[in-house]
Amino acid sequence: MGGNALQVPVRRISATEMTRISTHLNAVLRKELGVEVRFIPAYRSKPDFGDIDVIVERDKQLCEDGVVRFIHEDLIELARTAFNAREFAPNTSMLSFDYRDRVTDLEGVQVDLLLTPSAHLQTSVDYYSYNDLGNFIGRIAHKMGLKFGHEGLVYLHREDDHLFRTIPVSSDLSRTLECLGFDSQRYARGFETLEEIFAFAASSRYFHRDLFLLENRNHKARTRDRKRVNYNAFLNYIASHNLPQYPYPVEQNKEEWLPHIFKHFPDFEQNLLSSRQDLNKQRKFKQVFNGKNVGAYTGLQGKELGAFMTAFREHLSSEELLALVHKEDYQNLEQRARDFLPVFQRSHKAFKI
Repeated sequence: MGGNALQVPVRRISATEMTRISTHLNAVLRKELGVEVRFIPAYRSKPDFGDIDVIVERDKQLCEDGVVRFIHEDLIELARTAFNAREFAPNTSMLSFDYRDRVTDLEGVQVDLLLTPSAHLQTSVDYYSYNDLGNFIGRIAHKMGLKFGHEGLVYLHREDDHLFRTIPVSSDLSRTLECLGFDSQRYARGFETLEEIFAFAASSRYFHRDLFLLENRNHKARTRDRKRVNYNAFLNYIASHNLPQYPYPVEQNKEEWLPHIFKHFPDFEQNLLSSRQDLNKQRKFKQVFNGKNVGAYTGLQGKELGAFMTAFREHLSSEELLALVHKEDYQNLEQRARDFLPVFQRSHKAFKI
């Protein structure tokens, strides 16, 4: 999953070696870190592996400031002493290193530790399982205005091109698959070959080949997927098979999918309604509490105005501000801002009183 993240020599390993090394990694990580560890399943006939992906619970290793401490300390030291690693490629949520059975081994095996919150351990396994299948499933979800990823199924509540809120929809893979038009019981049996994975990805009743074509992806996704061997193999599979396509236009308005999603996830309907209400309050708030209006009754401009608005938000709290706007108590809001101005000016000596 980390790709060729390391500069030291690494090698591919057989399925037998994969099982042996994974067993060792599992035992050591659980014992030394006291955390949950999950491995990502592949199709059963896969002959060899270029790396080993391990999902590691991170919550118990957080510092008080929320920074993942062990990625630079505990994990690197553990990889060096227990797995004879020589090189490390860390970032916020992953650590790659070269596993060696013996310190004298010339080549290592790339291991990618994916640091994951406890709440997303299983959904991460669900998303990353079976090569690129999570990516393929995600294309169907995207068509409906949903996102299928390591946090499960979520809805992206947007205001035009701006993402207002991500709303959790489901962490239940079976229910998610059924909503997206797949047979969850077929998924549960796993896959023997890569072609079986492709066949399943194309089995959704909402499948359409155009959803997957690179020319129909955004630049970031197109650049990423063009480099993925299995994504290109799936495109070849689509081109060489006479696959059924669902009868809805590819550019269908995502809002039209909401009744379908509500049917599968009734709780989501209320959550979306609440989010829409919050968005309306925020719009109303911005119409009243903005630079033009606040500048008019404080006399501040530029950086001073921006600093005042930030300080006033912190002073009054977002909840109180929203309540004043919601009640259309604009005179009170203006007066509260005027009253706060001397306090603000005294605490910012650079501003003239």
